[in-house]
Amino acid sequence: MISRKPSDIIKDFLDLMDSSHDQYLNSKKTVESYDEQTISWVHKIENEDLAEERSKISTAWHKERLARRAEKNNMLLYEKIHEFSINEMNKSTLKRLRSMLGNQIKTEEYLSQENKVLKSKRRIE
Repeated sequence: MISRKPSDIIKDFLDLMDSSHDQYLNSKKTVESYDEQTISWVHKIENEDLAEERSKISTAWHKERLARRAEKNNMLLYEKIHEFSINEMNKSTLKRLRSMLGNQIKTEEYLSQENKVLKSKRRIE
């Protein structure tokens, strides 16, 4: 027996296409925000005379760079999916998939009816 209906798989794919935009764009914005802070961190280190304070600043910057890397990885994870789904040539394919999903759901609903009447194309005599 099938564990998941085909319509569920198609829907998950289309949901991934839709969510890839937010995932990609939000991560990109966060990465750019972290990148803008780089000069600020360098100036803080440059202007600090005490080695202990420079170390604290460097540690905080290091933690920020790790957070940036996590966002950058997320951005890269969704980049190709995002680019595929915004490509004009692929928009019609996704539109057809959405239409097919509706038809697939109708078929699955019909097949799940317990008392469905099968229509014969042959005439019985």
